[in-house]
Amino acid sequence: MSFVEKRILGVLLVLIFGSTTAFCQEKTYFSDSTSFFEFLSNQEQVPGLKFRFTLPADFQLSAKDTATWKRADIGIWYSIPIDSISQLTRFGSELDSVLASSVNFQYLIYDEPSTQEAASEFVSALLRSNDIFPEEKKNINSQDLVLLAQDSPFQPGFNVGFGYFSDFKIFVSIRSTPYC
Repeated sequence: MSFVEKRILGVLLVLIFGSTTAFCQEKTYFSDSTSFFEFLSNQEQVPGLKFRFTLPADFQLSAKDTATWKRADIGIWYSIPIDSISQLTRFGSELDSVLASSVNFQYLIYDEPSTQEAASEFVSALLRSNDIFPEEKKNINSQDLVLLAQDSPFQPGFNVGFGYFSDFKIFVSIRSTPYC
C-alpha cells in the first residue's frame, strides 16, 4: 500500500468511526411510547404539551356530549384540550363504550396537532435545554438510585480551565523572595 492510499484509508476510517461518536453526549430520554407515557404520568404536566381526543366526522353525538366535544370546520369532532395526565385519564374513563371504540388520541404541541414521536422529541428537547426538570419518582429503592446516577453524565461544578496557571501570584511571590 502506498503512502497516499494509507492516508486516504486513515481519513475514511476517521470519518466512518468519527461520525458514530459525534452525537454520543446527546441522551435519548424515551426508548418507546410506554416510557414516554410513564414519564408524562410521573411529570403530570408539561408546558406547551396538551392532549385531545378526536371522533370521525360521521359520528353522531348525543346532546349531553356536545358540551365536551366541538365540531371543527372539516367536520371532525374534537374534545376540549386536556392539560394534565390526571385529567386525561379521568376523561378517558368517562367515555362510554361506543365512544371509546371509535375515539382517536392526539398530542397537541402549542395547540397544533402532532404525532407521538414529535411530542416525545419536544419533551426531550425541553429536558435537554433544562426548561423542565423531571419529577422524582416515588418509591425509589437503592437499586433504582444507582440506575438513576448512571443516567446522568458527569458535569464538573466549576470551570477548570488553566488551573495551574490561574494562581500566578504564587509564582511571583516565590520569585520575589530573596534567597538566603
